[in-house]
Amino acid sequence: MVRDHSKLRMRDASDARAEHSSVARTSPMMKLIQPWLMVVQLLMCVMAQDVGRFEFSSNEFYMAFSVYEDHRVGITFRVDGKPAFADGLYHLLKRPGNTYEVDFRNTFKGVDYWYDNIDLLFPGKKFRKGDLAFLYYQTADSIAVNFRDRGILLTRVGFGINPGIYLYRSPDAPRLKVVYDIYADGGVRMQVWCDGGPSHYEIFKFNRADRPYVHYVVDPTEQAALDRYLDDVEKSCPALNLKKGRDLASVTFATGVTVVIPVEGARQLLEKL
Repeated sequence: MVRDHSKLRMRDASDARAEHSSVARTSPMMKLIQPWLMVVQLLMCVMAQDVGRFEFSSNEFYMAFSVYEDHRVGITFRVDGKPAFADGLYHLLKRPGNTYEVDFRNTFKGVDYWYDNIDLLFPGKKFRKGDLAFLYYQTADSIAVNFRDRGILLTRVGFGINPGIYLYRSPDAPRLKVVYDIYADGGVRMQVWCDGGPSHYEIFKFNRADRPYVHYVVDPTEQAALDRYLDDVEKSCPALNLKKGRDLASVTFATGVTVVIPVEGARQLLEKL
């Protein structure tokens, strides 16, 4: 039931990173979602669209949204005993706050295509305007959507190790560069430097952790060595405020080409080279 968009969409792949303009539409929000938005400031601040797969699973159905680096999204919906429905990719349009709207322009049926196919798998109450069309980021690890007469909270899925070299460049001073050379056995060769200063190299062992989702953390026996490594980095880049026991100490594989690490208490994205 995966749809081929080549006949339905008027855009080609070269538009994937282009900016879009459209007439602003209202973002209807159900009462179930509103309390989540009220407490979002108590959680991790969402500074931008966070990539990755976000899923919800119950004894009724499974639903997931996959958000990609080029600001596109796909949906998967399935129930036991039936073929899954999967569709995408669609561009995401930034709306006020931490909200993104799925761009169904230049498609034949718009979001109704989703409603019709989900109804075939999981009949129920009538979909309402805005259902599934707006993604409300609650934290960097969770998205809320409206689904018929309720709100659904989808949470991040972490993936297993994807070996390779990943790079982060800070856009602001101090100009920080972080390179993670990740190996299949969990070894990570770090290289960190800033503002033209000396590079700092070290290799650390990372172990898998399964909660709250799959990610990798530095081996406890190497945490002290990592703390000393952070001290060395700060000596050559004193403007940094690195947090021992947190910064550079974990890795989440968010997509096939992006990992997430903590730097200066914030989450940063490293892209695969």
